[in-house]
Amino acid sequence: MSSEQNDENPFNEFALGASPGGTGPSPGVARARPAAARVIIDSLDRKPVKKMRTSTGAKGQTTAKGLVEKYRSPGEPEWPLRLIIIGHNPSEKAWELGHYYGNPSNRMWKLLSSAGIIPPGFTASNDEDCPITSGVGFTDVGFSIPGTVSSEFGKKELHSWRRGFYDRLIAHAERAAATVAASKSSPAEPVTERGTDSTSAAGKGADQGVLTATTIKAEIENGYPRIIAFAGKRQWEELFFDASAKDKAKTKGGKTGPFGFGLQPADLRPPGWPFPAERTEVFVVPSSSGAAAMTNEARETPYRDLGQHMWKSGGWTRGRRQQSGGGTSSGENGAKAPPPPQQR
Repeated sequence: MSSEQNDENPFNEFALGASPGGTGPSPGVARARPAAARVIIDSLDRKPVKKMRTSTGAKGQTTAKGLVEKYRSPGEPEWPLRLIIIGHNPSEKAWELGHYYGNPSNRMWKLLSSAGIIPPGFTASNDEDCPITSGVGFTDVGFSIPGTVSSEFGKKELHSWRRGFYDRLIAHAERAAATVAASKSSPAEPVTERGTDSTSAAGKGADQGVLTATTIKAEIENGYPRIIAFAGKRQWEELFFDASAKDKAKTKGGKTGPFGFGLQPADLRPPGWPFPAERTEVFVVPSSSGAAAMTNEARETPYRDLGQHMWKSGGWTRGRRQQSGGGTSSGENGAKAPPPPQQR
């Protein structure tokens, strides 16, 4: 990627409730995890996360292959994302290749491209390019638990994944918030311990290093994703496994219907959901698996709706979209078009 992409955050203006015009890390600024983010994470009430099994083939067989969460592109900071796509669990083929939706029969990459969510021509091998080119990341509820037939995983096992899934989303938001915090720092004016800067203990430095509850909340919220899209109803619905919460959820749903496709109502969230609705929206789209029986139109429409919802200002990176004729269309921020997709 170009140095221009390294030096500015192209996604900040798309965050809910965020101010436009954010910039990337200044040269020489260490991208350390901010204390505020660490404090808020430690303050959350956590249940122990069960160790997930990693396997291919029969359950319990371990392998050196695998699939990592893809929230950032290699060599790039981990910025807050426009969109995180949530799968059920990795397929055996994706696990083998190390790329999301890597099975040739999976339609995900064509669906995302045709909806304008990612650049044209991207395939599974470009999943690690998506965070910096498009602000799109990938993970699964059943992270590191491969299996091609999702129905083989019972409800009890799916329910055991919820806490770990939430923890991983929060950890990403924490790292993204650290990037944002580093981008706003100045090496010439370091934040020091309380009262130890050159102004003296009673002066300017007296307030440094003091974190208020408002500051902590605001700092971690800087890392929240704009939209989380579940690629399949099951992994979204099963997050409501508590009977009382599920009954309550079914009384809502609005025009999408309970657990329907499309943008989910702001008051429809599972217990413990880590992101406030005013900062992070939830979308549900159909499974892209070739095994999921649907007409093309029924499958493609929710993805088109997601693309239109994301890009109301136009474009899939820095507010500009590469047109089929080789030109570009302007977006809000007037940035240059990105380089062509890297095919590997």
